[in-house]
Amino acid sequence: MINTVIVAGGKFPKDDIFNEVAKNADYIIAADSGYDYLIKQNVKVNYLIGDFDSIEYDITKVKTPDIIQFPKEKDFTDLHIAINKAIEIGSNKVTILGATGTRLDHTITNIFLLKILFDSGINGKIIDDNNEVMLVNGKVEILKTHYKYLSVIPLSDNTEVNISGVKYPLKNKRVSFNDSLCISNEINEKTATVEVSSYSLVIQSND
Repeated sequence: MINTVIVAGGKFPKDDIFNEVAKNADYIIAADSGYDYLIKQNVKVNYLIGDFDSIEYDITKVKTPDIIQFPKEKDFTDLHIAINKAIEIGSNKVTILGATGTRLDHTITNIFLLKILFDSGINGKIIDDNNEVMLVNGKVEILKTHYKYLSVIPLSDNTEVNISGVKYPLKNKRVSFNDSLCISNEINEKTATVEVSSYSLVIQSND
């Protein structure tokens, strides 16, 4: 199994989160200014990708084996390109850090980019200091960890949702895209099971 970590240019995670995610990584990809965080952590980067419009580090001093530069005017974000590279190298698991932050347009788009990984059969997640986000279409089991809340957000109308192992279980409940019914549930067993009939976000979070 090839485990890849992508660090994008949003809000960088706490060091302990990065260390936990990256300790078993086979590849680390920096998307543009994500490299600024990684160089401060003295982390070996396998690929540095982007148009380099936001990176502060002098890329002429970069010792990364593979630097892939794109023009500033392009049809894909730097993270999108980094995800494509993760697929190209045969990743089975991709964890994305630095995908959330002050730019809501980027944050929403980055979350939706998880569909590229899902459709490629890759286990993809976005993790920040307070959240872990995955895209689901079907059934998934979720271990109870340090997160307090479990939320399910259908991305289309009339999605059938089943949730068990939680404080507020649901069975064969039809939930619409604009429904807040499945927000802030809590896992109360060792594992929770979520099953949805169409694409939905599953988010574990803390305040």
